[in-house]
Amino acid sequence: MLLALSSIPLVVLLLLFPLLPESPHYLLTKGEVQKAEAVLVKMARVNGTSLPAGRLAASKIVQHADSNSSSKLKNVYNSLAHGMKKIFSPALRRTSILLHYTWVTNAMTYYGLVLLTTELHAEENDNCVGDDKKEPNIDNSDYRDIFIATMAESVGLVLAYLMIDRFGLLKSMAGYLFECAIALLPLVFFNLSVHQSTSCLFLARAGIVGSFTVIYTYTAEVYPTAIRSFVTGFANAWSRFGGLMAPFVAVELVDSSRDWLAEIILIGMCLVAGTCTLLMPTETAGRELQDDDEIEMTSVITKQPSDVPEPDSPPPL
Repeated sequence: MLLALSSIPLVVLLLLFPLLPESPHYLLTKGEVQKAEAVLVKMARVNGTSLPAGRLAASKIVQHADSNSSSKLKNVYNSLAHGMKKIFSPALRRTSILLHYTWVTNAMTYYGLVLLTTELHAEENDNCVGDDKKEPNIDNSDYRDIFIATMAESVGLVLAYLMIDRFGLLKSMAGYLFECAIALLPLVFFNLSVHQSTSCLFLARAGIVGSFTVIYTYTAEVYPTAIRSFVTGFANAWSRFGGLMAPFVAVELVDSSRDWLAEIILIGMCLVAGTCTLLMPTETAGRELQDDDEIEMTSVITKQPSDVPEPDSPPPL
């Protein structure tokens, strides 16, 4: 029943997807200029402003997939090769390496904390009950504490929204990662009560959710438009290696009475990821979205015919 209730937001999201406007840039790549202009006009109207005078034009569109090839697999390979080449180009290589490590850390720490919250509460009680199955011995007070720690995700989302515009994305993300590491330190060095452990896990979870929220935004903004979606998807998929490692850290080590080692691993990864974030060369807050030479979106400002000669007309004598 609980699983069915938790799926309701996803069902609502699926129903609302048709109401989302299409990307103007995507429409331009398909040559649908009028639809792109209609979306921009609607965006301006909702925001209480107006578009600059002129018209939107896609001056050049390049498709990297081999349009003459009948092999879809080859087209996919060409697109993937082009995207990877762009990601690790000299101009973006440093950002990509540091960012992809941070993605792995975010995923591993987030899922590690989710599992660690349950494991630590189960460890406070009897180790396990049952015969062959290892069922965590959790009572009502443990469920309450786990629920409180889970509510930290809402706090992390709100704080991310408030901090990005004020401090920028890189400083916000680094601050969240450092805060998560600091919040876990008392679990390593002190014998805390259940309520004290819950407070530390609450703060750590709020921090990693805030970092996870910021990294999605930063990844989408730091790369050129033509590969923005590809990089976001690739980085998200790459981060799942961290999710795969989380159970080995947060469950296996705790079950073997080495919960201190699990906490040290998460702390160390967050500290390194926070440092990597500060070493990234580009802050995207307040910066215009970057494009490259594949697709140029231009607004041709309307001028008087007498001011600007026709492009094909000879120069005045």
